[in-house]
Amino acid sequence: MVPSYYYIPNIDAKDFTVSLKEVHRQIESYYDNYGKKSKKEDFTKFKRDNTKMVNYMVKEFELKKNAEQMSRASVSKTGVIDVNKLHSYKFNDDLFRRVTSIPGGKNHGMVMFLDWSGSMSDSISHVIRQSMILAMFCKKVGIPFHLYGFTDNCMSYDEHADEMVSPGVKRYGVPHVKYQDKDLTLKNFRLREYLNSSLNTKVFDKAMYNLFTLAESFEANYWSHVPSNEELSSTPLNEAIIVAHDLIHNIKSYYKLEKVTSIWLTDGDSNINEHRHYDNPENTETTRYSNSSRIMVNRLTKKQYFANNRREMTNALLESLGDSVDLKQVGFFVVANGGDMRSARQRIRYTPENEKTFKALGRTKSAIFTDIQGYDEWYIIKGGKDLDTSTTDQLQIDRGSKKGKITTAFKRHSKNRTRERVIMNSLVNLMA
Repeated sequence: MVPSYYYIPNIDAKDFTVSLKEVHRQIESYYDNYGKKSKKEDFTKFKRDNTKMVNYMVKEFELKKNAEQMSRASVSKTGVIDVNKLHSYKFNDDLFRRVTSIPGGKNHGMVMFLDWSGSMSDSISHVIRQSMILAMFCKKVGIPFHLYGFTDNCMSYDEHADEMVSPGVKRYGVPHVKYQDKDLTLKNFRLREYLNSSLNTKVFDKAMYNLFTLAESFEANYWSHVPSNEELSSTPLNEAIIVAHDLIHNIKSYYKLEKVTSIWLTDGDSNINEHRHYDNPENTETTRYSNSSRIMVNRLTKKQYFANNRREMTNALLESLGDSVDLKQVGFFVVANGGDMRSARQRIRYTPENEKTFKALGRTKSAIFTDIQGYDEWYIIKGGKDLDTSTTDQLQIDRGSKKGKITTAFKRHSKNRTRERVIMNSLVNLMA
């Protein structure tokens, strides 16, 4: 059977991106008029509680980066005689001073993408806080970064322009895209920008406070206590990856980055989207889904990728993104129930080591895999109540607690910190 070819469209990322300024104007408008903002002291406590983790990541990053620089160091002669070697001229032919050259470190960058889908409701508040910790780390070491959420909430599915439907609430129209023949078409969605490294300290702290308030609101009730434009919807993951081809390329060029790490944090498969554009309007598809094998084609690199189902289409798009922009890709897969666990298991290549790691998830709550198509590293993290990023280095024990309770609390505290550091260590190693 002749395969069906799907071409990855050339998309202008600006058409599918909501600016950071507009995003935070919507959030602030809601909480100023309808919602309840978090207490400033709670936000301050969050930053203070996670400072040690951020400092730990910074230390590990600098160590790894310096080690990488030293591995590329070179030793050369200067042409200047070393007077300290003159006494050995009778048996030493090399009397010249040597110098060790350490090349400058590479410019690093990070782009994070958060899944703003309804199935993330049990974990979204913790996921937001985790992204804030990563942002604090990037800010402290001077790594350029951007944080986006991908969503198809508050979308219009016709050609109408963007419109305000109520104060602070906007509905987004379908951007005009100049598709070529057999391009995969995008369903309407947006990347909403929440943080980036260009913000000064005051604006960055204000944006962080807005995100913290959003996380607290999601924790209370994910439908009734958040701005309309922030409500959870479905999973336009494939659309986000397509737009990231242009977005990350622009970010990499703007900051003149040599090393970029993209982080995709989601809890499931992308929405189904297999529609293609045809230049000849008479040559339309008779069925929504293709029964033949599919091949994704990147027009820029000329590379082809097999994609026989929805999940393989996502993997193909991730591989295309990596080939187009040359970056490291990390996936955080949040699992909160048995169905998610089965979905996670299907992604993992069977090896005795992988099987052992996966079966231990009930105890370890997280695992790292390095042989997942499309990703350099793929982390499985137990979601829901098991995902708690509001960690503190202080061991909380009630006054008068018995010895057994104290021992249990200490073990749990140590295990949580160790698990978190394993994930952060792996991420830092990849970035450095």
